[in-house]
Amino acid sequence: MSKVIIRTSSVEDFFERVQAVARKADRGQPIAKSITLSFGDPAEMLGVLSEPRRNLMQHVMKEPKTINQLVDLLKRKRSAIARDVNILEELGLLVSTQSANPGHGLQKTVKSVASKIELRATLV
Repeated sequence: MSKVIIRTSSVEDFFERVQAVARKADRGQPIAKSITLSFGDPAEMLGVLSEPRRNLMQHVMKEPKTINQLVDLLKRKRSAIARDVNILEELGLLVSTQSANPGHGLQKTVKSVASKIELRATLV
């Protein structure tokens, strides 16, 4: 995946986007590989994408990081980082893998699903 769009929009906007993609598919045109997350309210979007979560995402967009690396870079508690990673994974913005950490159990490595994330909010 190369692009994620996070936006505010209505249900009607969602269906308009779906219809546009369906028309492209019917004509045999290529469909861009992207993810769009829509929120009905800008405050909800900013609540989910808080400053600490956006900072976390910026670090893993550059290159995958382990939870321990994120704790060191962001100067935050491990439990807070793990919670934010789980939330961002549920939204489909991050993916993680576990691997053996010799002598120390398992380590979780986190990466972004896209190299670019675009935020769009409209106040009405």
